[in-house]
Amino acid sequence: AVLPCKRRILTEDTRGLCALWEVLPRGSCVRRFDAGEKYDKLLAELAEPTAQRTYSASWFTASARSGALELTLCASSAFNAEGYASELGIAGQEDFRVNLGEQLLCALFASWRERQKPSRAAANGAGGSGAGGGGAGGANSGGAGSDGGGGQCAFRSLEQTPVLICDGSVVTARSRASRLGDLPDGAVPSWVGQAVLHAQFSPRAPLKLSFFLQPHPASGLPLLPPDCNKLAAATALRLDKVIAYVEERVPSGKPLALSASGKPLAPDMSLGAVRAFVWKSADEMVLQYKQA
Repeated sequence: AVLPCKRRILTEDTRGLCALWEVLPRGSCVRRFDAGEKYDKLLAELAEPTAQRTYSASWFTASARSGALELTLCASSAFNAEGYASELGIAGQEDFRVNLGEQLLCALFASWRERQKPSRAAANGAGGSGAGGGGAGGANSGGAGSDGGGGQCAFRSLEQTPVLICDGSVVTARSRASRLGDLPDGAVPSWVGQAVLHAQFSPRAPLKLSFFLQPHPASGLPLLPPDCNKLAAATALRLDKVIAYVEERVPSGKPLALSASGKPLAPDMSLGAVRAFVWKSADEMVLQYKQA
């Protein structure tokens, strides 16, 4: 099962042994459970809403029908999730947001990307743009695949990872990640090429949400100015950033804390996690602040 954070997967093999896999940032198994630990109980514990700190829309599907853990990314959902560099182990760019699907594609298609450099350089020298096939529609500059270069997750080696490229249900190419550079021209879908070579992609799910900030009724703290009490921010934004925003504008003299729906919120929760696991309403979210 894919856990609510959409970065980890709990599996159970034919012997009943369970394992926890981390898609990002490691791309590997991070824990194998003892034989006596049951899948259903582990899933309930790991997916417990109060334990969640991050949340994003689904950006891949997982299956073990082949006997191995398989992830499938498709153009309609692969770019629906973001995370902060600090959460993903990317040093030196703590406040930089990265797209999870782009990170994984760039890691898998690294050899293919290297193979494209000579042809891109030739195209640029001849006055061409160096861009791939039909664009992906949107653009995110400075990502892992752009020449300007954002950060890259510290994956384990993915060179021996099998990669299948499909057109619908038809497999059009099959290769190890290390041999993707040997694929013929046109074998890699244009939406993958645009993301890996140029950091251009179009998320289909909102990556931002809006919310109101209000003082808790029992706090005695003042209201924020009208132009400061409604914000729109990335769903991946942690609440400690929101707390710092309020503390700059509300004279309290003491640290502040946030709550929603009458429940206290941990500073390391993301806005997306609050909306999914605490607020749980289609109405615009309201966060209340008070002294910690």
